[in-house]
Amino acid sequence: KYIHSCAATSSPGGPSNHSNNNTALQAVQILGFELTDIIEVAAGLNHVVARRSGGAVVCWGADSVGQVSGVPAGLSGVVQVSSTANHCAALRSGGTVVCWGDNTYGQCDIPVGLSGVSSVHAGDTFTTAVFSNGSRMSWGTNSYGEIGETESLEFSVVAAVGDTSLAVSNTGR
Repeated sequence: KYIHSCAATSSPGGPSNHSNNNTALQAVQILGFELTDIIEVAAGLNHVVARRSGGAVVCWGADSVGQVSGVPAGLSGVVQVSSTANHCAALRSGGTVVCWGDNTYGQCDIPVGLSGVSSVHAGDTFTTAVFSNGSRMSWGTNSYGEIGETESLEFSVVAAVGDTSLAVSNTGR
């Protein structure tokens, strides 16, 4: 489903973008802007979001629904990024969440007053925030039960991939 990959390296030039069009994969330096101090990357369907060591965010790739150009102006203090399909999510140092890109299913409609978040996870059509006590809150579509009905449980691991979310409770369930 995804047609590229990206990895941060310690070599000059920053991350390398790989394309798979039935040929051998080769590292290609991304042109057009400087990619320095990249410490985290998250790949979407046809785009990439990267976090710099100072908390700034940079995106590149396809921009069909604002997943690249929609980065909020002045976004800073980012401590984590997540992306899949056509939307991105960022966690800021104060525990607040910012989302941009495709919002067809409300996956970028952050609940009013959401704060105290310790990690954020973007799924294709939903977003999940996890709090330091292990509880979580999700928004967007629940077509396949990806949001679920488990907000009262405490989780130690949460992942969102495509139309699926996975959570392991503190009790191992």
